[in-house]
Amino acid sequence: MSRRYKKMQSKKTITKKTRRAVVAANTPQELAIRAFDNKDEEQILQSMQGLEYFNELAYKFESKEGEQVGISWAGAKDIAKTMVKQGAEITMSEPNVILTDYGWAVIVSATSKIGKGKMNFWGAFEQSRNMSTRSGSVLPDKFALPKAMSKAQRNALRAIIPETLIKRMLKIWLKQGRVGTVKEADVPKEVVTDAVITKEKPFSIVVKPSGKLECSKCNRKVDEKTLERSQKLYGLDLCYPCMAKQPRRSR
Repeated sequence: MSRRYKKMQSKKTITKKTRRAVVAANTPQELAIRAFDNKDEEQILQSMQGLEYFNELAYKFESKEGEQVGISWAGAKDIAKTMVKQGAEITMSEPNVILTDYGWAVIVSATSKIGKGKMNFWGAFEQSRNMSTRSGSVLPDKFALPKAMSKAQRNALRAIIPETLIKRMLKIWLKQGRVGTVKEADVPKEVVTDAVITKEKPFSIVVKPSGKLECSKCNRKVDEKTLERSQKLYGLDLCYPCMAKQPRRSR
């Protein structure tokens, strides 16, 4: 299904803006999460290119404080397939895609049904529109949206997987040599933006996979011209009936 995303401009003006990449002081757990996330991005890009990405189904992060272990993007999908083979019904909701001042945010839910039992959990992720290189420079990330989509789906799947199943699969993957090792040097630098912004806040829009926009009040479908008008008058995503009930914001 083709997708079309329209980036709408708010009245925000930036008078001074610089970007730099730094490694912030984090706990070993936070460093491990960022390192695992960086490795997952490699798998996502390999998948987009049609390359093999199922070699590492989990990661272990080694530091002075000990070892952190977690399943990868590919590992979450592999366990979900195992659950389906064992009789579970797993479905994913249509994602909500939100354009933020930072980048792309995606929210999606995963539902697992086994017999009469049913679980539903949400997964979310916000991906920066910029990425840092090993040299510390900052570049636009043209794959930010698919990364955010894949990571949100990963988080939703991870939430419905029983911990006992994860522990069992980790033991199997360790024997198979499918657990990769990441070190502190693999932790990506964090992109920091210094900016002076006017008091008017930027807004965001919610985009469905079909590319259609909706009213934030009643969920009616809204065309782009109507949405632009409602943003100009009220700073909200509204259809005409809801605009008629809305008091105009003061200028």
